[in-house]
Formats: sequence, structure tokens, C-alpha cells
Amino acid sequence: MLPACRTLDCVSVFATDVKDAALVDRIVRGFDADDPFSRLQTEAAGWSASLTVGVPRQDQLEFFGDAESAALFEDAKRRCEATGARLHEVDITPLIEAGKLLYDGPWIAERTAAIGGFISSHPDAVHPVVASIIKNGLRHDAVDAFRGIYTLQALAREMVLIWASIDALMLPTTPSVYPIKQVLAEPFGLNARMGIYTSATNLLVLCAISLPAGFPANGTGFGISFLGPAFADTRLIEFGDRYMSVSPFETPPLDAAPSETVAMAVVGAHLEGMPLHAELVHHGARLITRTTTAPSYRLFAMAASTPPKPALVHVGEDGFAIAVEVYSLPFDAFGRFVANVPPPLAIGTLHLSDGTSVKGFVAEPRALDNAQDISSFGGWANFVQARK
Repeated sequence: MLPACRTLDCVSVFATDVKDAALVDRIVRGFDADDPFSRLQTEAAGWSASLTVGVPRQDQLEFFGDAESAALFEDAKRRCEATGARLHEVDITPLIEAGKLLYDGPWIAERTAAIGGFISSHPDAVHPVVASIIKNGLRHDAVDAFRGIYTLQALAREMVLIWASIDALMLPTTPSVYPIKQVLAEPFGLNARMGIYTSATNLLVLCAISLPAGFPANGTGFGISFLGPAFADTRLIEFGDRYMSVSPFETPPLDAAPSETVAMAVVGAHLEGMPLHAELVHHGARLITRTTTAPSYRLFAMAASTPPKPALVHVGEDGFAIAVEVYSLPFDAFGRFVANVPPPLAIGTLHLSDGTSVKGFVAEPRALDNAQDISSFGGWANFVQARK
């Protein structure tokens, strides 16, 4: 368990065991006469079994192309419903906009005020990326600060309206997990991505508990956070315990070496239940999601293919959304799989309906010789079923 972060009158707890979270809550809660920001709190009543948990609208969920994380969040929503909670979509614009104020607004100057002097006198003692971020606080003046306060207050008022319709808010803790070397190569952009759902928690004086939500194929972890208004810590912990008790996670071994993976979409004979699906299983593929392509493709049944296979072709505006299954393959297994793809099929880049792109089956022009356009069926499985 990571330490709790005490800021203003809220506590953010990152825990693998809800009992740890409850222990931290008992230690840090209460009025501190030596802390000028401490406030007296009133113990909140517990939630009923039929509480309402808010989730972002589908168009507000951003995973930056990580289809595995997107699928794991959907699994977490189902786990949440299994506790007896009712899910309710809400507009999280106020939370996202408030999060932008933390680093892009004047609040970075608060950190400059706290340790800017130390950085100036000990430049070699601070990581250069951290130093660069904190020095940005010098760009802001008192006018910026008051404008930021007014903006934040307006966003906080919008959050009050959200809390009137839900008991807790469920979000991905981070949209994806990146290898260290990737973060070092792009520290500002990737760290901003990872904080997209959590940066506003302290500014809006919320409390949160972060819990496991599954494990991608590369051995890393994916988590979700339950957020609540100030002083709802105990209720969040109690609900977190309910969430964790639904069913155990199949955790990977602690000493498992993480491996890079590739997301690949299949459209025909490699679909589950089709003749070549065993090839995917043999290469260690793991199903991420069932979805469709962007509406810019056409699907053809090739004239002479054993077993029967389709050819997927990008056509643009006159296209259809075609059903696909997206799998995660270990990087080396992906290479072996691609090496055995027979012409006129090939592996290219497919655009999915959610705007992300993955590797997937495409076809050379010769694949369309005497082929039947079956795009109107919406997918290979529907066409096969219709023929039966």
C-alpha cells in the first residue's frame, strides 16, 4: 500500500487491501489544531445497498488507444453493479476542467512557493523535469490566482449538482500504464495523461480510494478510483470493501517479467468459434474487446479460400462498420503470427469505431477477384450464420 496523501480536508488512499485504507483513515482523520487548513467534520451516514455510482459518459472516457484498459474499465463497471449499486452516467466536464488548473493554471505557483527556493539553491538535488514544472509557477501573478479561484469555484458549484444525483463517482485511476523508458522519453505529456482523471481531486476537496480492476496481458495493473465529496472517506472505504468482495482477481505472479504486447483485430476465420481461432490461442492471445471498425470499410467473401475467409478493404465514405474482435498478443508472438499470414491477406492498421487504431487483417487488391461484397451483413459471423 502507498501512503495516504493528506491535502486540505480530504484523504486519497491507494490500497491493495481495504483494511489498510480503513487503518489510514482512522489515523489521519479528525481536527488538527496545529494545521490552519484543518476543518471540523461531521461523520457521514453509511450508504444503503442501492446506492448510485456515477460513471463518465462514454464519449468522455479517454484511454489513449489502450483497448485493454478500456475493456477492464467495462469489467469494473459490471463488478460495481454486482454489489447492488446502480450506475448512472454523468457529465464529468467540471472535474476534467478543474484538473487542468493544477498544472496549467496558477496552482503550480503554490508548489513554487513551497520549494522553489530550495530548487534555486540546490539545482542538482531535484529531478530536472520536476524542477522545470515547479519553476513554471513564476509565470503567474496575483491576478492569475484570483481568476483561477473564480474558475475553480464555479466548477466546484457544478460538482455540487453532480453529487446531488450520485453517491460516488467511479473513474479509471489512470487511462493506461506506460513503461518507464517511454515516460522518460516523454515525461510531460504522458504524466499529464496519467493524471487526467485524478488531478482535480484535491482542488475540488474530494476524497478517493483507488482499488485494483484487473491486469493487462503485459503483467502491469489497471485500477479504478471511487470519488466522493469531502468527509465521505469512511463510506468510500465501506463500499470499496463491497466492490473487492464480489469475486477474486486472478493476479499474475509477482516475479512475472512484464512483456510488451500488441493489440490486433481479427475479422474472419480467426474469430472465436471459427476454424482458425486456435492459432490465436496457440500464440497466447487474450481477448480485449468485441467492437466494430470505423464506418469506412467493406467486407468481401473471397472466391477461393480454404477455409473460407473474408477480405477487409478500406473504402472511405461509402463504407460500413464491420464487426471485429481485438486481441492482445505478446510482442514476439505477434511477429510469429504475422509471419504466417498467407497472401493475399496482410496485417495493416485498422481504425475502430471509438477512434483508436490497432493492427489487423487487411487485403491486397487481388483478394477481390470474383469476391462477394458482404458488407451489409455487418461482419463475417453474421454472413456465415446466414449461409447456414
